[in-house]
This record gives sequence, structure tokens and C-alpha cells, in this order.
Amino acid sequence: CKRVWDAGYPILYTPEPVFTHLWGQSIKRFPIRFALEKLRNRYRYFWKHFGPESVTSCRQATITFLRMRQAFFSLKRLLTGPNESLDGRLEMYRVVIDWNERLDPVRFIETGAEPDVGHLPLAPAPRMTA
Repeated sequence: CKRVWDAGYPILYTPEPVFTHLWGQSIKRFPIRFALEKLRNRYRYFWKHFGPESVTSCRQATITFLRMRQAFFSLKRLLTGPNESLDGRLEMYRVVIDWNERLDPVRFIETGAEPDVGHLPLAPAPRMTA
């Protein structure tokens, strides 16, 4: 949509097509890997459309958001007791926050270098240009 809009064309909507979404069937099996992939792509998007400075700001905002979510689910776990779903979510936040805190987002975009947290990217990184 951003490319279409930037090219001067309107974004069109049509309600006719129907898609069936299986609501995270793959994500449930690999939540950490998908969370990391989403962040990798977020940083690439911000770099591509807003430049190197924005990716650093985006990283800081992302860490803040993730820490807030981690605190919320930690409190929820404290109040409701342990359960597999909450424990998995808290583990995902722990790994993703660790990855983000150790990440140099500019170096990541320029070279592909990223912290090793045991979850490799789903696909090779695309070539990025500023």
C-alpha cells in the first residue's frame, strides 16, 4: 500500500474477496521464531522507508513495548498461577527482548549481523539499500 500511495495512486478496497485465516497455526508452533522474523522485517521496513535514524528509534520503542507486555503477562501469571500458554509467552518475550537489546539495528541492516539467540531467520535477508 505504501508504494502504491507514494506513486500517487489511491488505495482501493473491495469487500468481495473472502479469505480463510487459520489464526496463527504456524505461529503457535514457532512463536519465538515468528516474533523475531516480524522484528527483522519491521527494522528493514523502517530502514527502507525512513532511513537509518528511524530504525534506531524504532528499536527503542519496540523494546519499551515488549517490556510493557512482558510486565503485563508476568503480573497475569503471578495472579493466575503458572500455565503452559503464559510460560511460553513469557519465554518468547525474554528471548525477543534479549535479541533486541543486543542488536545493533544499523549493522543488522547493512551486514545482516544479529545476535545468536538460537532462532535462525526463516529466509535469507534481502539486499537493502538506503
